[in-house]
Amino acid sequence: MWRLTDELLVESYMRAKSLGLDKDFVALLEDELNHRNIFIQYIKMPSSSTKSFSI
Repeated sequence: MWRLTDELLVESYMRAKSLGLDKDFVALLEDELNHRNIFIQYIKMPSSSTKSFSI
């Protein structure tokens, strides 16, 4: 079975959240992140409207 890299999983999660995709899909990604012990902290950038994150 093919497995997503951690980086691709995080990127998919970030895009799904920002695009407002189906909550069930986002929850599936969150479950996989939790299973892999990957925790994401959102950081709002004061001078920009973009969001960054740290792992």
